[in-house]
Amino acid sequence: MDTPPPPYRKQEARSPMGVRVKPSLQQNLNDLVEKYKRLGWDISQNTVLEHFLARLGDEEYAREFMKDLAKRQ
Repeated sequence: MDTPPPPYRKQEARSPMGVRVKPSLQQNLNDLVEKYKRLGWDISQNTVLEHFLARLGDEEYAREFMKDLAKRQ
């Protein structure tokens, strides 16, 4: 999906979330955000991470995610 969605509405206060990640994984996030910004999306790292965290609240998605996580090396 390359068509930008409507601008993201920030409706809830935010709090810092300090986590450490591998630089290569951070670069994956940076690359994704920059790619879609060039396509006209109103997107940020926060937007991507918040969407991912919101999806973890969906039981089916979380169950599939945990199955995948169990296979990690």
